[in-house]
Amino acid sequence: MDGIAILPAHRFTDDAGAAVTHFPEETSNSYNHLFINGMLQEGQLFSVDSQTLTLHLGNDTVWAGTPVILEHVALKLEVGSL
Repeated sequence: MDGIAILPAHRFTDDAGAAVTHFPEETSNSYNHLFINGMLQEGQLFSVDSQTLTLHLGNDTVWAGTPVILEHVALKLEVGSL
């Protein structure tokens, strides 16, 4: 059986240390990276919606107190003149 851990958005803080109310929506111009204990995780091992980060752990365990970092990267193209 696949072990699953669900982490609500309100358990996270942003770069300024403020509480997160929701995760940003992933679009065709953005992506998410997940780091557990400093190690980048494969995309198939997690999923994100606006309210939760779901870890698909299989037989692995993430211990209480282990750092979990969700990085959201959004790309924006601005056209200007030189």
